[in-house]
Amino acid sequence: LVIHYNVDEKNTNWTSPISENYVMAFIGGAFTKGELRQPEDRFQLLRLLLSDELEQSKLLSKTLLVQFEKSLHVSRFNKQSTLSYIDDFSIPTSTAGLYHRNLSLTRYINGIICYGETLYMDNEDECK
Repeated sequence: LVIHYNVDEKNTNWTSPISENYVMAFIGGAFTKGELRQPEDRFQLLRLLLSDELEQSKLLSKTLLVQFEKSLHVSRFNKQSTLSYIDDFSIPTSTAGLYHRNLSLTRYINGIICYGETLYMDNEDECK
């Protein structure tokens, strides 16, 4: 389990707090063309395709997202908001707030993983 505290990508220089606050999670996948140039990267994609790590990671992440929402009182990210890293580098799963993404930690950790993005550090309540 990896926990990362997010910030609003549009809040440049973090000059003021924001009202939005979401939880979301990432699992492996969503390789882009440029991310498959090296043999090691192609091996990581093949490993994900041939193992059950993605399915097991989905199950873990789905459970954790429910707990994040319940414990933190923060909703999952919804597609009505626009985030470039979701639109450009992620593939949604059938679970709301859970995406495939080719982050270093989702790629190089062999095994079941949930990369949780919990809370926005620049949210007006969280930053206090």
